[in-house]
Amino acid sequence: MADAYGGGILRLDDRGRLQLPIVPQVHKNSFLIMTPGLEGCIQVFTDESWRDFVAWFQRLPRFDQRKVKLARVLIGMAHEVYLDAQGRAVIPEELLRHAKAEAQNKDKTNDAKRTVRLVGMLDHWEIWQVDRFKAHTGEVFQDPEQCKAELEALEAASNSANGEA
Repeated sequence: MADAYGGGILRLDDRGRLQLPIVPQVHKNSFLIMTPGLEGCIQVFTDESWRDFVAWFQRLPRFDQRKVKLARVLIGMAHEVYLDAQGRAVIPEELLRHAKAEAQNKDKTNDAKRTVRLVGMLDHWEIWQVDRFKAHTGEVFQDPEQCKAELEALEAASNSANGEA
């Protein structure tokens, strides 16, 4: 799967459900895999993209402690989340806490924690609490020249790994 792009601002309802606009790509009454993201978001995979991710992960050295630690979070805290007939998914409370989002907002005057941003990442989506996303992406736009340099370094590393000059 390589068609997770775009996104938008969404709002959690009182039950922690999210109406996902990705439902045309995922059959209703189907499921998604949700797991903590490393930067404070929730990663969302279709069954197919999750299998691809797990296959990639399994190719990493089995006893490398970095892999073991990451597996405890990325694999061990993964949840199968079923979509209802309206295309809503109940986000597990553990993942909402990880992303600093809330379904039940105690302070009724501030709904910011119930507002999330869905972000397409090519092979999966991310769900971010909006203020956290703004802070995180603000870093990218602070220094456009640094961003360009990082992209060029990534391209060079990719070319090197693929044996290209």
